[in-house]
Amino acid sequence: MATEKGWIVSICAGVWQLCGIKKAQELGYKVVAFDGDKTAIGLKEADIGVCGDIFDHDAIIEFLKEKMITPVGAIAICSEIGMIPAAKIRDHFNLSGCSVEMAKRLTNKKVQREICRKGGAEVPDWEYVKDYAEGRSAVDKFGLPVIVKPIDGAGSRGVTKVESIEELEKAIESAKEFSQCDGVICEKYLCGTEYTVETFSYNGVTKALLVTSKNKVEGTRGTVARELFTPKLSSEMIDRISGIAIQGITALEYPGGVGHTEVIVDSEGNGGIVEIAGRGGGFNLFEKFIRFCTGVDVVEWTIKHEVGEKINFEVMNKDCYGVLRFFPSRKGVVSGYTGIDQYSGSEDVIVESFVRKGTKVRDVNSDGDRLGCVIARAEELDVAVELADEVEENVEFFIENKG
Repeated sequence: MATEKGWIVSICAGVWQLCGIKKAQELGYKVVAFDGDKTAIGLKEADIGVCGDIFDHDAIIEFLKEKMITPVGAIAICSEIGMIPAAKIRDHFNLSGCSVEMAKRLTNKKVQREICRKGGAEVPDWEYVKDYAEGRSAVDKFGLPVIVKPIDGAGSRGVTKVESIEELEKAIESAKEFSQCDGVICEKYLCGTEYTVETFSYNGVTKALLVTSKNKVEGTRGTVARELFTPKLSSEMIDRISGIAIQGITALEYPGGVGHTEVIVDSEGNGGIVEIAGRGGGFNLFEKFIRFCTGVDVVEWTIKHEVGEKINFEVMNKDCYGVLRFFPSRKGVVSGYTGIDQYSGSEDVIVESFVRKGTKVRDVNSDGDRLGCVIARAEELDVAVELADEVEENVEFFIENKG
């Protein structure tokens, strides 16, 4: 089953992994994709799609051997849970990219923060807690509010801003539900503006591709993003925000590839790293928003990096502002939507639904609770925001509340 360029293993094959599968094929590779969900769209798009336990790397390796596939790369595009399984494939076949040890640094917030702090990177004060008593001790140390989160979660799942001591125990239990190891972090709340820094590291150099600011969904205590936008900031401030992220990536000794870092900076310029992910951000941030605003095809860079191909490592400044705004969900069943088609073909607006008729949705509790998004760009931020506002007025999702 040899091909000219070889096979790439995709761990996870959902909608946010589809861009990586298609890009790999576009670049001349064949893809064998694994996912635990038999309905994962990428299983059909891959050259070989396998429904199975992505954490059983021995079974995956045995399957590859049976098919006489020796992969040249392994990817886990925008997938936090896929990072360690993909790393195990890399380690077994001696492939380029993150090792298992590095993947642990990038997915375990306890390990990550210990390394970042030791390396001089800016992180908020935090404690690893196993139960309410240890959480109460952390609250006594930091004061309220605090942020409680799983050490190995993603997408704001299990993250709670605790504003009263009565909320602490429930917050700890919620965090444990979204942790594979029941690990919980209690951290000092940083009062400031939250930014995301999209980076790429190559040949020992890390560059910031895009810095965005966040607005949050009302009623989520600042834990779920409503929109990301490129803020009007001085070049010095952009460098400061980017520098905090790059400092953390350097401390982790990240060998290369895409990075998605969340940073909080207060009015005096004091900052802290919320988390560093060695993957792209989901919900169209990675595959569409970065390219829309910068011209950089970061999906192509990622595939080429994972197989050891040379990258033209230049950041293109398109001199524009961008907005990535989400349509928050509400409890019920999607019966349809309208208004999206009128924006097809637009050069400066992308509108997309994440749901289809019959999809069951819930009230907003995490980043996954989104109906769709609009991406808009313009030479001025105000104009980009106005474009997003216009789309939001014209697009409607119909939700039937069936109790």
